[in-house]
Amino acid sequence: DLVLPISDDVIFPELHREIKVPRTIGKAMNSRFKQGSPTVAIVTQRNTKEKSKKEHFFKVGTRAEIKDISPVGELFRVRLFISDRIAIQDMDFSGAGIIANYTSAPDEIDLDEHDHHDMVEYVKEVIREMGSKFKGIEAHIKIIDDMTRIQELIAYTMPYINLSVSDKQVLLEMESVKERGLKFLDYLIQQ
Repeated sequence: DLVLPISDDVIFPELHREIKVPRTIGKAMNSRFKQGSPTVAIVTQRNTKEKSKKEHFFKVGTRAEIKDISPVGELFRVRLFISDRIAIQDMDFSGAGIIANYTSAPDEIDLDEHDHHDMVEYVKEVIREMGSKFKGIEAHIKIIDDMTRIQELIAYTMPYINLSVSDKQVLLEMESVKERGLKFLDYLIQQ
């Protein structure tokens, strides 16, 4: 798949997201989308301006399905559904865009239904308590209240949490749902 390289964020699965991309990558994404190849690999660059070698990128990213794409001035607006985590196997830098070969990196489901539910409810409680300090949080709380999976909560709230890219990447790379949920709670409490 075509790689959508990002440098200032980590994008988590189970999320709908709209982003703007430079015209060059937007054209490549639009072309692939029209040809029936609606997926891209989203991979975060390490702390470097270079992006010409696999080593300049983290090894775990996400797969996204392009839902819509359209030009907007010098950019392209892309609506995505981020579906799952991926492990990058190889990257090809020889063409106009970066192409990645990857495998799916499924979550290790290591919480039973009861423990998962308890963790989700506790995370919601912490978010509500933290959010009570902010004006206009009610709409976000309504969305969060409808969520039933820890992965959804992480994906939705992560853009609002003040963490470094490397800390976010650590969370994305965790295979264990239990460990990821507990680490996420640590991050929330540290806010």
